[in-house]
Amino acid sequence: MESKIKKSIVLAGGCGTRLHPLTKTTSKQLLPIYNKPVISFPLQTLKDMGYIDILIINASEDQQKQFKILLGDGSKFGLNLSYAIQDYPRGLVDAFIVGEEFIKDADEICLILGDNVIIGNSPIHPQPNTIYTYKVKDPSAYGVVETDENDNIIRIVEKPKEFISEDAVIGLYVFSNEVVDMAKKVKPSARGELEIVDLIRLMNDKEGVRVDKLDGFWFDVGTYESLLDCANLVRTIDNRSNHAIGLEGI
Repeated sequence: MESKIKKSIVLAGGCGTRLHPLTKTTSKQLLPIYNKPVISFPLQTLKDMGYIDILIINASEDQQKQFKILLGDGSKFGLNLSYAIQDYPRGLVDAFIVGEEFIKDADEICLILGDNVIIGNSPIHPQPNTIYTYKVKDPSAYGVVETDENDNIIRIVEKPKEFISEDAVIGLYVFSNEVVDMAKKVKPSARGELEIVDLIRLMNDKEGVRVDKLDGFWFDVGTYESLLDCANLVRTIDNRSNHAIGLEGI
């Protein structure tokens, strides 16, 4: 039986305006969470999921240089890192278009957002066409999915004004190679971006998408509060257990 080709993309661009002035001179993915930079956490998540070949997408050459200084080619972490630039923020779906050459031969493709920190209680076993959710207090701030009793998608809505469910779609997605063609069919939204919820709908109609509820903690560290909350949890775990969190050797 042939082994699947698995590749992953980390979208690590953006200006991080909610974290100004901290991000005026550096990327938010390079800010510290306790004793490691933010980017070390999604990279560790990918490694734990079995993804070794990883494309990091940055917003500019200057930003990319910072990542290369920190991470290099990834060999010292047991990873194979490549780099690309998304010169204009066209939305999450654009990552699959920017990374088309990198992922074109892959059977299984994972996208993770570079400012998402996942601290799981159990391993994540990826399979194509899976999205992951986390229960939140304010669903109106996220893309939210409603599912049936078998975890099949009923509907998915970006920042719903009316309550649909408390299951927010986190920044971790696994798709089949069909995602490259489907990404090119997504039309820009009213805010001019290629929305991930629209891609999920297309993939669900084409091949079906399953929903897996995250067992553990999830942080989108795009604000001062979430950055601090995450750092406090990481510090507690690091100091009270023998299980270090984040990419070792960074």
